[in-house]
This record gives sequence, structure tokens and C-alpha cells, in this order.
Amino acid sequence: MIITSGTLAPMDQLEREIGVPFPLKLQNGHVIDEDNLMLNILSCSARGGTTFHMDQRSLKDTDAVHRIGQALEYIIMETVGGGVLIFFQAYYKMDEWLRQWHAEGFLTPQSLKGRKVFVDSRGQKKSQPDLEEFREINRQCSST
Repeated sequence: MIITSGTLAPMDQLEREIGVPFPLKLQNGHVIDEDNLMLNILSCSARGGTTFHMDQRSLKDTDAVHRIGQALEYIIMETVGGGVLIFFQAYYKMDEWLRQWHAEGFLTPQSLKGRKVFVDSRGQKKSQPDLEEFREINRQCSST
């Protein structure tokens, strides 16, 4: 049996749940160093306190997308010194939301004042240089 996924860790828990031992396992470490990882859960907008209700309908609501971009930029400006890596559930959503945010002036080089946003690239060859730049920017920030 070969099981592959980016979200099945920890494997020992999966092993117990399935009830089948895995004699050979390969688990890779995280792409981002633990000391450069911060998790934020957006439950309401940064200004105005509007609660986010994330369902299929609201994912298409341009006002909701606006508020998410606004909250995200606020968090980046308040907590990030160098760069931030953002993942989306799907590439088409990433393209759509980034296009709207940039048109509204969010997450642009001018609005981020030197901070850099990295997004998941299509394919490992494109992702690798971005990940290296992300690591270097954050290494420089943490050493100053």
C-alpha cells in the first residue's frame, strides 16, 4: 500500500486509525522553519469587526474578499518584518482574490512598505526560488 498526501502527518495517528501498520515510512519536514511560522485565524475583519462566514457563497462575495484582504494586510503590517507565505485552497481562487486585492490596493509593494508576499506557485520548479527568497528575507529580518 502506498499512501501519499501533504496532510496525513502525523503518520502514527493515521496508522492507528486505519489499523494497518506501515513498515516503511517517508515523512518530509515542513517547508517553513518552525521559528518562522505563525498561524492566524481570521474570524472577523480588521476594521469594523464584521464576522467572516466562509461558505461557497461568501467565497464569491467581493465585499467578503475585500474584508479578508484588508484583514490580511493589517496582520502583515502589524506582525511581519520581512515576508509572508500565503496558501489558497485552489489556484483559481488565488488568482481571483489576488487580482481583486491588487486592484483595490491591498498586498501591493507600495501598501506593504518593504514586506513581501509570496504565494504558492504552480509547480515545484517555480516554487523553489520563491521559497529560497522567503527564507533569506526572514533570515535577514530575524538577525537584525
